[in-house]
Amino acid sequence: MLKEAIDSIIQLADSRRKPVKLDVSKNESVSHYLMPGGEVKEFDHTPEDLYLLASTVDSFVDAVHKYSHGPASVWVNAMEIVGVLNDGGVGTHRDNRVAMAIEWSPLISYFEKLGSRTFQQKDLIRELRTVLNGCAINPAHFEQLIRNLKFATRDEESGEFTGNQSDSLGRSVQAEVMGTEELPRTVRFDFTPLVVPAMADINVTIECSFIADPSDRRLTLTPVIGHVEYAKQLTLEILQAMLVERLDTKHPVYLGTP
Repeated sequence: MLKEAIDSIIQLADSRRKPVKLDVSKNESVSHYLMPGGEVKEFDHTPEDLYLLASTVDSFVDAVHKYSHGPASVWVNAMEIVGVLNDGGVGTHRDNRVAMAIEWSPLISYFEKLGSRTFQQKDLIRELRTVLNGCAINPAHFEQLIRNLKFATRDEESGEFTGNQSDSLGRSVQAEVMGTEELPRTVRFDFTPLVVPAMADINVTIECSFIADPSDRRLTLTPVIGHVEYAKQLTLEILQAMLVERLDTKHPVYLGTP
């Protein structure tokens, strides 16, 4: 009975004691405390990594200026713009970042998947008025050229006859495309490759070969090899130049992934 009372008093006394800080670590972000019960606990004071999301180039640039306490490295790739920020600490390794997603125009995906697609005349006109309506097209009257197209066929018979009997009889179908003007071999589509409104002044051009085949009354559009990839690369290089101009020279801007 007496022993239990003494243990109770000791526990009460321990519970009212304050933790004592121990000077046993050279790392300023870590501290150790002796707890009332005799246990030594470690506390890590390192702040959590900072990860910010920007929706515009302006907010991205503002975040780099505000949160980077030294040179930040900025990276531009097909998925996002990433700023690796400097926390200004000594001996710390915080991965502080600000990122902005890059949203490509649906037209980029359209031309990537276009391949050598064939259209009937009415279908291509519909495509020009809907999916490709956001493009500046060269020649500008390309839709009018398509609308004025007429496909004509004519039959010719040939054969050799001996008396009343045909030794051979053949039929050929000759087809031709008729219109008021000569059809272009290539068509250029100019458009804004990114969805973000602030980047509306960025424009790229994708050139497509154009073939009108009278034999099956089909029209074919095919992106010139490498033009879609070049348009995307050019867009990233323009973004890089924009960021270089907007950011201080102490913040280098690279193409790629950090």
